[in-house]
Amino acid sequence: MVEQVTVNHLVDGSNPPRGAMCPYPFIMSIYDISFELLDDSVLELNAFNNQCFIVANTASLCGFTNQYNDLEKLHQRLRIPIIATPCNDFGKQEPNSNKDIMCSIKKEFNVSFHVTTKVKIIDNPHPFYQWLYKNNGFLSYPRWNFYKYIIGKDGRLLAWFSPLVKPTDQRIINILNKLG
Repeated sequence: MVEQVTVNHLVDGSNPPRGAMCPYPFIMSIYDISFELLDDSVLELNAFNNQCFIVANTASLCGFTNQYNDLEKLHQRLRIPIIATPCNDFGKQEPNSNKDIMCSIKKEFNVSFHVTTKVKIIDNPHPFYQWLYKNNGFLSYPRWNFYKYIIGKDGRLLAWFSPLVKPTDQRIINILNKLG
């Protein structure tokens, strides 16, 4: 059973409606979170302390799947760490096994950034998505595949983009360039 945590303040610093509850347990910091990668290693987000990085929820059979190419271009061009989190929660568009995901994205997109094992976002979400909801609210939570989250050097969410915004969109590039 998931512990209920009272929300003390909203992202903008205002108070939430009286009695508002967050359905996820308290996660102190994004740096307390880790991901299991497709190569069976573990990626601790504390490895990115004082760095900005991007997390994107992905799916192999989605109409936005070609954004893997754009994520790779962004990764190569700006040398920013990227973490792709395959998920089958939206339209059942990631039915493949972890092994098949690894084979297909390496073959079709030749990605060199981090790709995790499949995660859950809707039911029993991965701790990253719990952290996202707890610290940034419902509006930032993914509602489809290929949401992109820019995490700042201080471990806070700087910006998020829907699937309609390509990873190479100038708005994303501008934010990343400002971060140096």
